[in-house]
Amino acid sequence: MSLFSELKRRNVFRVATAYVIVGWLLTEILATLMPMFGVPDWVAKAVVIIAAVTFVPVLIFAWAFEITPDGIKREKDVDRDTSITSETGKKLNYVTIAAVIAGVVFLGFVKTSPDTENPDPVIEIVATSGTPSVAVLPFVNMSGNAENEYFSDGLTETLLHMLAQVPEIKVAARTSSFAFKGKEQDIRKIALALGVAHVLEGSVQRSGDKVRVTAQLIRADDGFHVWSSNYDRTLNDIFAIQDEIATDVGKSLTTSLLGDDEITIQSIGTHDVVAFDLYLQALSHSSNGSYEALGQAESLLKDALIRDPEFYDAKALLARIYFDQQNTGLIGLKTALDNAGRLLEQVLASEPEHTMAQAALIYVNAKRTEEKGAYMSFVDAVPQMRKLVDTAPHDFDLLLTAGNFMGEAGHPEEALEYLERALEIDPMNSEVHFDVGSKYLGLLNWDAAEAAFMRALELEPGNPNIFGRLANVNSGRGDAVEATRYMLEGMRIDSRDPERPSGIANWLYQLGVIEESDPYRDRAVLVSPDSPLTRTAVLMSAVARNDIEESDRLARSMIVDDIDERHGSYFTAVHTVLRISILNEDVHEALQFMEDHQPGFNDPTSNLLGYKARNAQQIAFAAWYTAYGPEVAAGMADDYWRIAESSGMFSVSEMPVTYMAVLAMRGDADAAVEFALENVVDLPITEAIWWREIFDEAFMAEVSTDPRVQAKLQQWDEDLVTTRAALQEFLADNH
Repeated sequence: MSLFSELKRRNVFRVATAYVIVGWLLTEILATLMPMFGVPDWVAKAVVIIAAVTFVPVLIFAWAFEITPDGIKREKDVDRDTSITSETGKKLNYVTIAAVIAGVVFLGFVKTSPDTENPDPVIEIVATSGTPSVAVLPFVNMSGNAENEYFSDGLTETLLHMLAQVPEIKVAARTSSFAFKGKEQDIRKIALALGVAHVLEGSVQRSGDKVRVTAQLIRADDGFHVWSSNYDRTLNDIFAIQDEIATDVGKSLTTSLLGDDEITIQSIGTHDVVAFDLYLQALSHSSNGSYEALGQAESLLKDALIRDPEFYDAKALLARIYFDQQNTGLIGLKTALDNAGRLLEQVLASEPEHTMAQAALIYVNAKRTEEKGAYMSFVDAVPQMRKLVDTAPHDFDLLLTAGNFMGEAGHPEEALEYLERALEIDPMNSEVHFDVGSKYLGLLNWDAAEAAFMRALELEPGNPNIFGRLANVNSGRGDAVEATRYMLEGMRIDSRDPERPSGIANWLYQLGVIEESDPYRDRAVLVSPDSPLTRTAVLMSAVARNDIEESDRLARSMIVDDIDERHGSYFTAVHTVLRISILNEDVHEALQFMEDHQPGFNDPTSNLLGYKARNAQQIAFAAWYTAYGPEVAAGMADDYWRIAESSGMFSVSEMPVTYMAVLAMRGDADAAVEFALENVVDLPITEAIWWREIFDEAFMAEVSTDPRVQAKLQQWDEDLVTTRAALQEFLADNH
């Protein structure tokens, strides 16, 4: 008998057919029913794998064994005359036919059933105003070699860089796209999370000097493959291959989305593999924002630029790092402006259309000019920034830079608009959530600020700056203990930052928690004795202990040294000198001292003052009132407010106590009282500790003696005692 006839006699073909059809039916049932019960996807995959793996053993079993009335026996032990294989074959036919019928009925039911009990959730794919939008997911490394991760990630980076240059397309930024690396999720859910209508995904398979790249553009709402292509190349130059494929994919993508393949896109900016890797490492470090991480990012970028001095994206990132270092106190403002400005000018010399570099340089020039006394520099540059954003409305880095610029220019609502647009492009970027929270913090919107900071913390748990901002939120709400807890956590995470212990010391000294503040002051002095915040901590210690002579000496030395304005350092020094002068009745001498070291300090309309001195003028009202009399001082206060508000320094909502002081200086006591009741005295003492002294000034007498205001001030004083006790208990328990 032939092999074919024997296979047929032993029902091997029938077993194979029944096995495949029953397996198919089981898979369809599982795929349909399992999601309804929340069963993980891997269970269905495991069933399919098991079925595939056991297929051959089942056929071997069908060949070697036979079902008999006496049970299963080896085929060679069964008498051919008594064999019932023909009857078994008929039963297998029935099973196969039944499975086919059941499958047809089941599929028909699924297709026509409205599924009213467990409907699939409707997922809306977000697209901004009909703008074509896409997310480029990290290309999957199919090579089985972790070293080839460089190629697949590099190709993704290159694609993101190139597509972001097409202003007509909204491209989800790197941080959010790479958040899905290595995760198997439904395309619709990814698109929903990133706010895009299309997803570009692909894979890279590399073997020796050969590489195969597969790319496909998927419409998210229905899974339709709009475009796909394969590339087989010989890998002579990794960057040349990346550029070629990225350019082709970019043009095909824009053709699919825009109907136009006439685009100009440029490469990532380097063909040095090591330099590119250093750049990617610096990007990762920069997101942490800690004192140490920013130093590491700077070092990595400098190493990249040593290898490739023309790597302009690395220069642009390094310029941003200098701004971040200034924000965290690692370098001074002048150093940051000089270093960043030099790099940005180099970038624009090579790439004049680099929008982020243009925006950053607008900021640098405005800040430099402001520091020289041109108080309208930011306001004057606003039209230029708006025009730049209009040219590239989906450029993430540009929107981020413009948002922070607008905040400093006195347009908080417009700043939030730009930052929210940046979040549409990169919703998983911790830095943007942090910046949004900071803008709400300036508007005293504690709930919105906290929500933004908590999201930032969820995305970047190790960023110590977020803990500092959450401390500000809790201070604004009046919870001194929780604010201190966040400060301590930030110091624990970023233990090398000398500003964190000095910041805690200053906060506690303000609240009169003196002995508990000293260890933090001492730690700051040990690590960085000459930093502005450390000197402020030493000054605050003397003030808290009512050491008038030492306080005056320390404050004047800080003004003579023209220290940087770090979280109120210069402000505190000026406040101390002027307040002591009023107590000692030598105000004219103190004002002359300020004029000698800050020419124009006693003239609110002067163009000689930089930002920090102009900001400090708001605490000179009492000294002006004492030295020059009510009428002259009122005019000076009016001039100050007019210039501060028009230049974007701050608004009524951002600095209500200063506006209240202006009303009082004008002699409009009724308006000052009503404003104080509505906007100032209802704030908690933790937020108003600096403001409490203003109510004791001579020009505030009519406001402070109002019974309603008096009652609120009394409540502040009682709350301060309670807060002080709570902090002392907390610090004793957490020593």
